[in-house]
Amino acid sequence: MPVGDNVVLNGYTITLIAIDNSNCPLSQTWTYSVVRTGTPQNAISFWSLGLEHEPPFVILDTDNMTNVGMADVDFTDPVCLDSPPPDRPVIKWDIPEPTDQFVTGTFSFTLRGCFGEQQRDVALQAGGTCFFGLITGPSCQPLTTTTTTTTTTTTTTTTTTTTTTTSTTTTTTTTTSTTTTTTTTTRPVRGVPIFS
Repeated sequence: MPVGDNVVLNGYTITLIAIDNSNCPLSQTWTYSVVRTGTPQNAISFWSLGLEHEPPFVILDTDNMTNVGMADVDFTDPVCLDSPPPDRPVIKWDIPEPTDQFVTGTFSFTLRGCFGEQQRDVALQAGGTCFFGLITGPSCQPLTTTTTTTTTTTTTTTTTTTTTTTSTTTTTTTTTSTTTTTTTTTRPVRGVPIFS
């Protein structure tokens, strides 16, 4: 019953592709794909997933994109899953027109809280006929979550290198035969100032 669970109904494969628990315990998102993988008898009109009364599932959001546009979402299916009643909670996605051009779609819903997995009723309606199966969906049992906190400490060491430059001053003495003259020439090393 894990992610990857699928059912083929009338040439369409419905697959559970993700259960996002990253926001648990506040909310959980379930994502399914519907792909035309065979030759359907008739084009898909809608598909629906049955839930249960307990706990009362609260749907916070839906995101439903198909190759032919956004699917409309209803929360009842009087045609397939709730006929005859118990009139249980259902998520129903109506495929936008033209339904005969539908090839693939991704459908998700976000529940308040987080739940385990169990087999749920699924239905696909095409050409006035309902096709039924089972697929993994949210269970009635809340998901037990464990929170782990990890602290990472990073130490940065900075090394400072000091370079000392030594300058040299050269003195030259010149002597002639008649007069002794001492000439001193000081030449600065580049970048080092000379003070008199």
